[in-house]
Amino acid sequence: MVGMRSLPAALCADRRASSATEFALLTPLVSMMLLGAVELGSIFYSYSAMQMGTAVAARRLAVNLATPAQARLDGLDVVPGWARGRVTATVTQSNSSDPGVNIIRVRMVATSNQIGAVALLTRLVPMTLTAETTVKQELPYAD
Repeated sequence: MVGMRSLPAALCADRRASSATEFALLTPLVSMMLLGAVELGSIFYSYSAMQMGTAVAARRLAVNLATPAQARLDGLDVVPGWARGRVTATVTQSNSSDPGVNIIRVRMVATSNQIGAVALLTRLVPMTLTAETTVKQELPYAD
């Protein structure tokens, strides 16, 4: 067959489907990058909320506005709804009977695959996230 090109050469010369091929090859990569950005953003947001929750709980307990159980729940209320049930919160006190020397420590712990809104990429490499606040209890107001 004189004048006919070989099949590989003919396919390389034909550019009609090149954009569809590029789209098919790049779509999974771009989708994973987009989902990764969303997942990373939700983890950062949840971790920031955990830090704020520990500060809220410690402050309410330090100024004698809540019991340890109430302060723990107040701290968990700050955590986003998708992560609230998956965060472990603990409240410890060094000497609850003497407010003059009592040190309050509030700690929240969760893994990244538990607090991410998407939890696709963090299943491969889960990280343990810990937020902690330590404060000294204030003396009750006395007139």
